[in-house]
Amino acid sequence: MPLNDSQIATIIANIKAVNSGLTDSQIHVEADGSTTITFDGQVTSLTPFQTVGYEPTDMLPTVVPTVPGYHVLLEVEQDSTPHGHEIIRIVSNYVPGYRPDPNLDTSIVVNVYYEPDPQKINIKYVDDDEDGKQVGELVPVNGLTNHKVSLTYTIPDHYEYVSGKQDSYTFKAADNQDVIVHLKHRRSEVSDQQVRTETIHYVYSDGSKAQADYVETVTLTRTGSKDEVTGEITWGPWSTSVFPAVTSPVIDGYTPDQAQIESLPADGNSTDIEKTVTYTKNQVAVPKGTNGNQGSTATSTKSTSQTNGKLSQNKNSSATAQLPQTGAQNDRSLIALGTLALLTSFGLAGLKRKN
Repeated sequence: MPLNDSQIATIIANIKAVNSGLTDSQIHVEADGSTTITFDGQVTSLTPFQTVGYEPTDMLPTVVPTVPGYHVLLEVEQDSTPHGHEIIRIVSNYVPGYRPDPNLDTSIVVNVYYEPDPQKINIKYVDDDEDGKQVGELVPVNGLTNHKVSLTYTIPDHYEYVSGKQDSYTFKAADNQDVIVHLKHRRSEVSDQQVRTETIHYVYSDGSKAQADYVETVTLTRTGSKDEVTGEITWGPWSTSVFPAVTSPVIDGYTPDQAQIESLPADGNSTDIEKTVTYTKNQVAVPKGTNGNQGSTATSTKSTSQTNGKLSQNKNSSATAQLPQTGAQNDRSLIALGTLALLTSFGLAGLKRKN
């Protein structure tokens, strides 16, 4: 049955619908349905049971479903490639009122593949001791949508890990979040010490040295925590100590102005201690005379000294008792007086030797 003009126009429209690059002048349809298409200098004849193929870009759908995080790849599966072109659509029903030849395999499968998009996150190190300040550079981690990647970490020098690590990360199609690793400043223990010295000088009243100095030292210590990032040290208190009491040494014939230097505390605020003990020469006491007859004590102004081994007396001496001038009594008095003088001489000589 011959085709009318309306049917021919429909055929032309159908061919143009699936081959947008063609124009009416390139398509010629006869009344019996046979058709020729002129394209790229080639003339292709069509029957209702023939197929035609063009470059895939001429026939691809303009819209395919979108999948977040993926982009589309197209692949065509088919049985043959007439004219060196891939057949992506079978034109078998372009003639109204006709049906495809049931013996002609017109199946064609267009597979739409979705490939995962590239994704990226960063590992970010932050300093909790400084209000979350970023430490160092961001560490990029690349992957694909719905792919899982293992994560590794390098803690920056002088920091300690607090929280935030995770062994792996699975990328989402969108809104991937950086991995935040929280750090704190590493701290190390440090120590400090200082020495305090007590020095005691022993001198005579003229300033000359009487004995070697007494020197005592004590060591004070403290510990602290050092911030390895900033270098700042937080110190604990100083220890305390005590300089013991020191008894002044004995020097014969001299008396110190301080019998003992009392014990003194030492702490972080103390300074070195320096003391001086001064020795003064002792005064010599002169013994008083005794009256042999009366048993009473007499005040004497005479001085007795020994010169060249001989005893001499001061003629200005006076006594409160007068000896009688009788013979025997006088002899006894003379003996007693001589004995007293001799004892006095020996006593003065002993005092000189002691001095």
